[in-house]
Amino acid sequence: MIKNASLKNRIVALANRAIAHHDSTISADFNAWEKQNVELEAELEAIGKAAGKGLVIGRVLTFGVADGCANYIVTKVRKNDVVVEWVPLGDGYSSQAVGLSTDRTEYIVLRSTAEAYAGF
Repeated sequence: MIKNASLKNRIVALANRAIAHHDSTISADFNAWEKQNVELEAELEAIGKAAGKGLVIGRVLTFGVADGCANYIVTKVRKNDVVVEWVPLGDGYSSQAVGLSTDRTEYIVLRSTAEAYAGF
């Protein structure tokens, strides 16, 4: 359980940094903005590798959108759906495959969809 709690904290920290980076838009210094984007992408990849195999906490789900992709990381696996954190990189796309929980506090994906995108 400690591993999952630690990984979830790492995921939330990455998501918050990515959202702040996305909200800053591209400043006058594109090179600095792009460097931070590359660092965030590397952290996303590292979390995905640390997660292990299967549909588990830390699994990265990437959905193709327009000319790019929307990135999410699994933070909770439930019977019918999974809870994810949005990690806006590059253009900061979001996916229509991701919805909100009924209380509008969590991003969720149908478990069957998550399993397909997790490489099952």
